[in-house]
Amino acid sequence: MSLWIGVIGIVFILPPSCAIDEEPLTCSYNVQLAYWYTREWTKEENMVSNYIFRIKEYVFDEEEILYQVNTLLASTGNTPFVSTLTLPPGRYTAVAWGNLSRIANDWEPVVGSTTLQDMRIHLSTPYRSAHPIGEGETDAVQGNIDPLFYGYTNFSVEEGKTQRIRVGMTHAHLLLDVVVKWAKNAPVNTRNFTLRLKEVPSVYGFLPGYTEPRSITSANPVVHHIPQVQEDGCKKEYRLPVTMDIGRSLKGEFVTNRLTESSHPLLTVYAGDTPLIKEIDLEKYFRTMQIGLRQNLRQEFRIQVMIYEDRVEVSPLVFSDWENGGTIGGEL
Repeated sequence: MSLWIGVIGIVFILPPSCAIDEEPLTCSYNVQLAYWYTREWTKEENMVSNYIFRIKEYVFDEEEILYQVNTLLASTGNTPFVSTLTLPPGRYTAVAWGNLSRIANDWEPVVGSTTLQDMRIHLSTPYRSAHPIGEGETDAVQGNIDPLFYGYTNFSVEEGKTQRIRVGMTHAHLLLDVVVKWAKNAPVNTRNFTLRLKEVPSVYGFLPGYTEPRSITSANPVVHHIPQVQEDGCKKEYRLPVTMDIGRSLKGEFVTNRLTESSHPLLTVYAGDTPLIKEIDLEKYFRTMQIGLRQNLRQEFRIQVMIYEDRVEVSPLVFSDWENGGTIGGEL
């Protein structure tokens, strides 16, 4: 049975540090988990505090039963996210979510009984329009989520030993910048435009769906795990209010759950309740650009939608995450 989790846990206050290369009894804990974010190996230093403001940490025992839930808040200093645990000997799994908030709270995980396999993340960020609610606008329509990050590690605890473990956090959201332009005859600025992205997966599992091999070139290597994306779970529609600039273009930035190769996100443009173009299946775009979404460590994309009288073309706006593969087109 799937389990949606709510925001629970205790605020984990960092105790005084101790040197783990000294006698084990000098520490008041036996496991220290240091959370790192290196922007997918593009940075040598720990950038975690630049991108993450809170970490929810879930610790499972060797039977994969939830043992402990902690909340880590950013602090000053050189180690902004460090968890110190006192655990009995055994094997453990820790799963961490950065910036986890606004969760659908249909169910709550229970320490001592909920299993790792049962755990799910189902975000809930209902869209609230500044205009009167239009037809079909319900809580099923979502606004942007907070940028989500994910960490996963296995470790063992031995009697009388203290250890420090570095846990890599990985980009666990989609950031999609969209610029919409008209080749000619741009619509009148009705000041009620929205970009809409439909059929986006809305459920994550706690286990990794993909693990990137450890970097051998980085001075501070970490293992990157991408969470399972539940394609068979419910799908959501995201709406983004946008304004028309002086160049008669529309610009917006979606922040949603990750996509996979099986995803068929449908992008369209509305003025009020009136669609201005037919839905564009971005799966064709990602496939044309040869972007492996399942293994893509940082799903940040920038696209331009050019609207002609007889067709719509989608092309990269900035060539940062992929090579130029041309454009895709479709009828209006």
